[in-house]
Amino acid sequence: MTTEFETRMAELGAKFRVRAASERELIAAALAGPDFPVIKDASHRLAGIAATLGHSEVGRAAEEVEAAIDGERPAPEIRGLCDALVEALDEIAEANPA
Repeated sequence: MTTEFETRMAELGAKFRVRAASERELIAAALAGPDFPVIKDASHRLAGIAATLGHSEVGRAAEEVEAAIDGERPAPEIRGLCDALVEALDEIAEANPA
């Protein structure tokens, strides 16, 4: 029997997968510019929710991107961190197909 808590967590997980896919596309498009403020905002949003829902790798990667942008790290370094974040987001999509 599924508890109300389990049902709610499953709903939140499904919503996160949709959001993760959207943020992934946003980050990928912003890298073309590059538009680091857009990437930073997306990373901040992801870092805030990912770990809470059990996606610690995404949370860590998002925090690293945000910190690198805040620290004005070189663009190639930020791009590499963004690639790692996008890869982590892809893993969520692959593990939980819609």
